[in-house]
Amino acid sequence: STHCISSAASDVYKRQIRERKTDLALKSAGRLLLLIDDVLDYTEISSGELTLNKSHFCVRAMVEELIDVFKPLCKEKSLRLYAALSLPKNTYINGDANRIGQIISKLLHNAIKFTSRGHISIQLTLREALTEPNLLISIEDTGEGMDEATKTSLFTPFIQGQTQSAIKGSGTGLGLSIVKQLVEKMDGEIDFRSEMHVGTNFDIVLPVTLTDVKQGLLDPVSYTHLTLPT
Repeated sequence: STHCISSAASDVYKRQIRERKTDLALKSAGRLLLLIDDVLDYTEISSGELTLNKSHFCVRAMVEELIDVFKPLCKEKSLRLYAALSLPKNTYINGDANRIGQIISKLLHNAIKFTSRGHISIQLTLREALTEPNLLISIEDTGEGMDEATKTSLFTPFIQGQTQSAIKGSGTGLGLSIVKQLVEKMDGEIDFRSEMHVGTNFDIVLPVTLTDVKQGLLDPVSYTHLTLPT
């Protein structure tokens, strides 16, 4: 009887070891895929070969889909995720849904990565402008914040803040550089505020073209570029 119990316990232990190894392999594969994607994106943007694939899409639906993806990641770290989407559900714009989603995705992932307690928030709204409306995106966290050296080199490729990279020990140093270049490719602007041990806030302004909702419904979008690391 004792032998049977020991054998069963051994089987459970071996199964747990296999599960941990499988989980580690999947996470490693995810990180490698993210690295490859970042390098390919950076190369394409830097060489001037990036073209925006514009289509009609519901911007609110796209962001809500992203929020659903990031909720479990926040839950794993016991972080609250707030969303304030101050625009009608049927707001359709003409733009590159994948690239706008990529910008939001990278900023949300970065916020979660460097936040150990508190919350992450995303705000989305439209603002009237002289020629065309602007899409305003704001992503805030209560994370580690950045020192002055990190702020200075924040958008420099292949460079991460020493404090953050030493703590996390991962990352390509390309994510925020890609975000900045994508925003500029869309004729937008990006700004940030950060304070050590308080948190960081990114603000993005993207000029957009509103489109007819019926036209948007005839042109569905597949969010193929919203790859998330594990």
